[in-house]
Amino acid sequence: MRMGEDLNMLTKIKKAWMLMVVSVLGLFGLACERSQEQEALIKPDHVPEEQISQDILDAYSDWTETYVKTASGGEETMYYVAYDEQGNTVSEAHGYGMLITAEMAAYTDDTKAYFDGMYHYFKHYPSTNNSAFMAWKQRDQGDGTMINDNGEITGSATDGDMDIAYALLLADEAWGSSGSINYREEAVTIINALMDDVIHEDTHLPLLGDWVRGNDPVYSEATRTSDWMGGHAAVFAEAAEDNRWEDVEKAIVDTTEEVQNEHSPDTGLLPDFLIYEDEQWSPAPPQFLERDSDGDYSYNAARVPWRMAEAYQTTGNNQVREQLKRINEWAETHADGDPASFQAGYTLEGEALAGHTDMVYTAPLAAGASIDESKQEWLNQLWDKMTVDYEDSDRNYYNDSVRLLSMLTVNHKNE
Repeated sequence: MRMGEDLNMLTKIKKAWMLMVVSVLGLFGLACERSQEQEALIKPDHVPEEQISQDILDAYSDWTETYVKTASGGEETMYYVAYDEQGNTVSEAHGYGMLITAEMAAYTDDTKAYFDGMYHYFKHYPSTNNSAFMAWKQRDQGDGTMINDNGEITGSATDGDMDIAYALLLADEAWGSSGSINYREEAVTIINALMDDVIHEDTHLPLLGDWVRGNDPVYSEATRTSDWMGGHAAVFAEAAEDNRWEDVEKAIVDTTEEVQNEHSPDTGLLPDFLIYEDEQWSPAPPQFLERDSDGDYSYNAARVPWRMAEAYQTTGNNQVREQLKRINEWAETHADGDPASFQAGYTLEGEALAGHTDMVYTAPLAAGASIDESKQEWLNQLWDKMTVDYEDSDRNYYNDSVRLLSMLTVNHKNE
């Protein structure tokens, strides 16, 4: 569809999405819980809404064509999201894939087959620690056959399973659960397993995966900030009828406040990883799990503004909005209003870690700006950076996936 060719169809899409969101909010009981003082959300205002929807459709088309692959070996058709040029995948990518195909049901009618195929893939590769979760990584054997990276011993990564559970709830609302897959039942199974196996019973924050045991001397008191999905937690509390998820939502907000006040008062930035010691949270040391920048605003924490925007849109918690505004204000000021000047990673004090920009940092800032009426021009600039100014050299699975998910957040339709 080209711009202007079928505005009626785009209008129908918008109405369909509005109906779906109203249904979601009604089911989860979130509509009545949203703060009456919640500030208005914004969208880019320098392009027509129809163009925003078209930009999302174009991004989705490119994403599916480039990254969605067919896997062999199952009784059902299986799809997965290739996260590298070798066609390998990880559960993080799979969670993104299921989120995207569920959310895109409001824009196009070709997503259910992809979603169901991704569900079958998820079920085909369970973690050996907890079969409700997906094994972290699979490698392509060159013929469409996928094998677990660590052979018969596998573990999970928390963010993938949280996104998969949330996507299944969205699928239940989009298509219902009376068909061959009971989306809602499957979601609740994962949600309950998450609470039992990867939510710390004392801090109420997510652990890194089901491979972390309570007596682990290194990782049992650690958390990854990009796993902090307050909006998911609020919805999980309703879906599973388990108010412990409210403790998770509160812990995310409270710990964000602590870290911003104690470790990033000037920037509001969060680090990739935090460790709990001496009754307080501190940024992880270099090479804690992945890289030298584990205690900085790096490639994991880059997603935090998007996750916070999602949480605010879902819950209406104005403390989340104020926390996100701290990041917004510093980011726009630091970049002097030019997204191309926002670098790929920072210390919590605001010192750049790189001399180049990266879409996985830019796109979540757009999602973050959408909750702040004072950032209209900044949002417009970020949207252009994600669309008309998106450079081919910046394209990869991670950037393109987070970009599309952030675009969907910016084009919020749950006002």
